[in-house]
Amino acid sequence: MPEFDQRYYDEEDAEQILRLASSMSSPVGAMSRDRLLETAAELGITPEAVAMAEKQYASSKVELSDRAEFDRRLRRDFYGHLASYLIVNGFLCGINLYSGGYFWAIWPLLGWGIGLAFSVVETFFRNSESYQQEFDKWRARRQRLQNRNLTSVENSDFLIEKFVQRRFDRGREFNKIDAIRYLREKSGMNLSEAKASVEQYMIRNPDLFD
Repeated sequence: MPEFDQRYYDEEDAEQILRLASSMSSPVGAMSRDRLLETAAELGITPEAVAMAEKQYASSKVELSDRAEFDRRLRRDFYGHLASYLIVNGFLCGINLYSGGYFWAIWPLLGWGIGLAFSVVETFFRNSESYQQEFDKWRARRQRLQNRNLTSVENSDFLIEKFVQRRFDRGREFNKIDAIRYLREKSGMNLSEAKASVEQYMIRNPDLFD
């Protein structure tokens, strides 16, 4: 058997070597949750504290993702606003200079420019109060929309399930066109919405339609 040289490491070097060895033995440097809990226990951290930290970390990741999406929307809206400002006011200035006389185009330049300045603050100064207020409003609106969509899906599934059960109770096979017609009558959806809801229901419940 090959013999290994006897070596000694101080605590810092040993910790770095073990960390590197752990990353090399795990896929792409990943650490399992069991290993995470073991490491936490070695540091005197309770599983309850780890669970709380996991929830807080997951929440912070969601917020970072939301802020990134919100920032993209803000920048897109701002540059659209800026383009409109330059085009319209450039046209007005051109008319004013061509016709001569009093430079009345200064007023739309200044008035609209004030609104554009507020947009600059909301878009590029993330620590401003107006930015945080707009982010909170946007996040609340999106959450309401998601809840409304979820409720709509649940309601449509309930109605389709009721239709399917009635068909099966009468010994009849499922009929997609009749299901769409039934959903439209009971929910008030238009044709495309009802068709999409029925098709999504069939995808989620393939066993019912074999």
